[in-house]
Amino acid sequence: MALPVGATVGERAPMGPQVIREYAVKMARRYRRRSGKSGAAARRVCRGHRAAPQYAITLLGGRSKRPAQRRGCPSRFGPEVAAALVALWRAMDYPWSRRLQAMLPLWLPRVAFD
Repeated sequence: MALPVGATVGERAPMGPQVIREYAVKMARRYRRRSGKSGAAARRVCRGHRAAPQYAITLLGGRSKRPAQRRGCPSRFGPEVAAALVALWRAMDYPWSRRLQAMLPLWLPRVAFD
């Protein structure tokens, strides 16, 4: 293996983005195979890239192929109701939740629904 121009034996050559990606893919395979023993692989990536440990773990873990699921309870109302509530909230001059809850019985009889 030839040394880069200007490099001496024992000196580390800078790695380009393509080399980093290839190395990360190779290390990620080893990382997944060992499942619970991530320390050695993460340390090796830290030394090779001069990266922070958390970045190395993120790099080795890869990204999830599934889209992130929405957390919490499902919505009770549809988009039409939410849009009407937002319009009403703006008309009331943006009250916070408790005031909004107290004001709704006063405002709802006077609201014209389409």
